[in-house]
Amino acid sequence: DKGKALADEYNENVGEYNDKKHSLETLAEDLVKLSSRISSLETKHTLLVKMKEDYDGFGLAVKRLMQDAKSDLDLQRRVCGVVAEIIKAPVGMELAVETALGNAVQNVVTKNEEDAKHVISYLQNKRYGQITFLPMTSFKPRTLEPEFRSALSERGCYGIASDIVKYDSKFDGIVKGLLGKTVVVDNMDTAVRMAKNYRYGFKIVTMDGNQIATSGAIRGGSAKSEGGIFSKEKEIAEAKVSWDKAKKQYEQLIVMRADYERAMHKADDETARLKSEMEELKIAGGVLKEKIAKSKQNIDFMEEEVHLMASEIETLKKGVKETADKLEAEISSQKIMSGDLAEKSKAQTDLNKKERDELNSKVISLRVRIAELKTEIENAEADSFRLKREKDVLNEQILDDKAKMLSLESEVNAERLRAKTAVMSREDREQIETLSQYITELTDQKRNSQSELSRINSLRIQLGDTVKDLEVQRYKQEAALEKADSDIKYLEDHVWQEYSLTYQNALELKDENFDFEKANSNINKLKRAINQLGDVNQLAIRDYEENGKRYEELCAQRDDVQNAVDDLNKILKDLTDEMTTRFNDAFVKINENFKVTFKELFGGGNAELLLLDSTTGDPLDAGVDIKIQPPGKNTRTLSLFSGGEQSLTAIAILFAILKLKAMPFCLLDEVEAALDDSNVTLFAEYVKKLSKDTQFIVITHRKPTMELADSLYGVTMEEMGISKILSVKLADALLTAEEK
Repeated sequence: DKGKALADEYNENVGEYNDKKHSLETLAEDLVKLSSRISSLETKHTLLVKMKEDYDGFGLAVKRLMQDAKSDLDLQRRVCGVVAEIIKAPVGMELAVETALGNAVQNVVTKNEEDAKHVISYLQNKRYGQITFLPMTSFKPRTLEPEFRSALSERGCYGIASDIVKYDSKFDGIVKGLLGKTVVVDNMDTAVRMAKNYRYGFKIVTMDGNQIATSGAIRGGSAKSEGGIFSKEKEIAEAKVSWDKAKKQYEQLIVMRADYERAMHKADDETARLKSEMEELKIAGGVLKEKIAKSKQNIDFMEEEVHLMASEIETLKKGVKETADKLEAEISSQKIMSGDLAEKSKAQTDLNKKERDELNSKVISLRVRIAELKTEIENAEADSFRLKREKDVLNEQILDDKAKMLSLESEVNAERLRAKTAVMSREDREQIETLSQYITELTDQKRNSQSELSRINSLRIQLGDTVKDLEVQRYKQEAALEKADSDIKYLEDHVWQEYSLTYQNALELKDENFDFEKANSNINKLKRAINQLGDVNQLAIRDYEENGKRYEELCAQRDDVQNAVDDLNKILKDLTDEMTTRFNDAFVKINENFKVTFKELFGGGNAELLLLDSTTGDPLDAGVDIKIQPPGKNTRTLSLFSGGEQSLTAIAILFAILKLKAMPFCLLDEVEAALDDSNVTLFAEYVKKLSKDTQFIVITHRKPTMELADSLYGVTMEEMGISKILSVKLADALLTAEEK
């Protein structure tokens, strides 16, 4: 049992070891894949960060300026950054914010106008191009008018763009100047609805990059699939998260691999221990076998004595059985009598118990029902008493009301009687006339007031129409004013882009007596002269220097490649010469060996290998012709002989090659199939002779070849569909046959 337990434990341990080994191999593959993925993610993150640092996606002038600012302390002090750097868009709103900013996303922020002026001079000296600057001291913030504030609570509105983005408080004026009058909404339907409701009073952008300007222009369509400048930050963050996650998984797999390796070492040690214990058990088992053999002899001797005692026991058993049968009969009769009484008593007891339980349950249910009825009776009596009191109170009220009614009717009748019999005095008539005149005056005043009210209403309607007309005019004037601001902005940008002058600088050059017609003719002449000059590349000198450096680098690379080509050609020539020499030497030796092997296999004759002329003159490209003369025949090319002669010639060439340099192993597949038995015997004997230096495996069906082989391997099918491999060593077979 202990040996079996050890064997089971040993097998279980080996299985666990193999499982751990397989898991370790799988883990190694996962580590390789994960390492490759980590490298890919690291490269992606590094590339994205590099693209951000190199200001990828920005204009050439902005890119060059910001790159120079990294190494120029004076530029660093004057340039606060581009708009895209100072503003952080929330996740999911990158496209909306970038649409709201437009080209301003690449504007450069400076502390004041002097810094902007200095940087502009720097751009002119470097010939980098033009950039729009936003001085923090002069750029004016813009806010949404109070009358449009209610738009922020509209369904689908996310708020003002300047409130949505995040930025340093010192750039508050810049951000509000760019985004203070821009509202972000969910989709185009909401944008169109809000624009109509608020009379295009502010700029609206949607989450998918569409926008409605205050002029009523609508811009939209499909957004760029590669994302904008703000999307780069999101991509960098996502790439960093994926990279960190992959590294964490890699570290976990490293820990798992260490655990598996420790478990494998432990299983290996446990296997060695179990193997040692099993060897000890085998030795102990041999000793136990000897003891068992001796014990068997003692058991045989004791079995004879047991047989004798068994016969005596049988005799005693018969007597005991007879006595037991008698006792059992008596006990059974007694049990039957007592069982009948017990069953009757038990049945009566169960019946009484069941009836008692049923009565108890009925009593309990009746008590519960009585308690419920008592409660209902008490509630009914209380309700009856309450209703009776309410009835008495109502009857008393009815009687009082009837008495009051009768009293009032008598008073009314009395008053009517007095009114009929009474005679008005003179003072009463005068008072009545005075009241009648007063009523007439009031009626006239009421009529005049109504006419005045009608006039006022018509005037109010006219004033309302006038207000509407004025509002329309105000809206038109505001639109015209905004258009004028836009035109002024365009003109300022045009003056800046064309002449690098601000509005204040241009005022200094203002000429009160400026002749526009003459200036237009001069401008046209100058433009024609500029067009005649053709395109002027302002960066030609720098491009020439860069292209010159590029040319020198390419020339150096070309020289390196040419030197490498020359070296390779020299190496190729040396190798070709060496190969030609070796080939010629080997061909001569193989030709001599072929002559010998041919004569040995054919029993005479002549044979020769000839090199044909090559079109390139290179012997390595030349063909080989085989000339043979079997005994009793003329010399001809190999293709003019029979198949058997061709096969034997090919075998002679093979043996000639093997004589040049013996191979450790050679496989022949039915090469002697076309030979007759006598030639097969020659082939087999020759192979036997060459087998001293080369091991041959011959696939054959020819008996002479099999007879000279050292070992035979074959496939047989004793049962249909079941193949079986047989192997025979001929030396052992001959020895067995001789012994028989």
